[in-house]
Amino acid sequence: MGWSSFGFEIDNEKSPGYIAEKLGIRGDETIEKIAELINGVIKELGGIK
Repeated sequence: MGWSSFGFEIDNEKSPGYIAEKLGIRGDETIEKIAELINGVIKELGGIK
């Protein structure tokens, strides 16, 4: 198993497709929930108004 890290600019909301592409996830139904989580963090950091 490999480990890596990713960062997202906190300038605006990220689409599930964008997040899936950056994380290399294909055909996984959990991407919607991962997008909600990432966008929730971005919102709390003040990036989504």
